[in-house]
Amino acid sequence: MLTGYGFAGYNDSQRTNSSFNAGFNPIFLWRLREDLLFEAEIEFEFEDNVTEVSLEFAQLSYLLNDYLTIGVGKFLNPSNFFMERLHPAWINKLPDRPITMIETNPLQANSQLGIQIRGGADRT
Repeated sequence: MLTGYGFAGYNDSQRTNSSFNAGFNPIFLWRLREDLLFEAEIEFEFEDNVTEVSLEFAQLSYLLNDYLTIGVGKFLNPSNFFMERLHPAWINKLPDRPITMIETNPLQANSQLGIQIRGGADRT
């Protein structure tokens, strides 16, 4: 499946130059088998006459059982709730990112490269 989102913004203030920015983030979702999933997001962003392309995440997930998933690749940091759940422009309506997510020196990593194990336990 191919899905995604886009955004655009225009800022015109007194005593400063106006600015325009836009972005498009296609998200690729592919179910290879019942227990093997692939997902990836690429970001195309235009700001100040510069176009940037970046890989937001790309991961392969294996559903070990009903309670455990193993993933490998570049994934959004699971300990960073904002990046994992709220960062897309269509969800985040804040004018700026949270102070812990300032791009020049973030307190938490936006993404991680490696292996992750996620899940829970059956309490019955």
